[in-house]
Amino acid sequence: MKIEKRAYTREEYENLKEGLDFGDQSKLADRTIAGRGPFEKVMEVDGYISMIALNHQGGYNGYVALPKGHFLEFCDYFDINEKIDTILSQEITFSRVVKINGELRWVLGWDTCHSYNTPSDSLRENVIASNKIFLAEIMNLKPIGG
Repeated sequence: MKIEKRAYTREEYENLKEGLDFGDQSKLADRTIAGRGPFEKVMEVDGYISMIALNHQGGYNGYVALPKGHFLEFCDYFDINEKIDTILSQEITFSRVVKINGELRWVLGWDTCHSYNTPSDSLRENVIASNKIFLAEIMNLKPIGG
């Protein structure tokens, strides 16, 4: 699975979606995922992709790529709680378009870089386990009033 190491802003995504040319790609800011490492796919279920990536502190963060047409597609992470009827186990701190196997997908993520996180929270196996729970929660989300 090829996952590009940079994420796209919504404006960049709209330009890509419309087939417009960005011109010199080197002028775009490099937005590496999680500060250090590229995404690593953990599992895929019903069009959702669970991924992890190294963060800038050397631990891991968790991510879920949404299937096309999901009601949270293009929703910024700071607006998500207004659109869902559930409190999630992880605080969403990332929402961007990411190219996965040549396809643009909206990705939601959470990190382990908060003052309340312990060192064990960011261990690879613990993030994989926590992201499985997060994936199940995302898969079962319903929009408010929906």
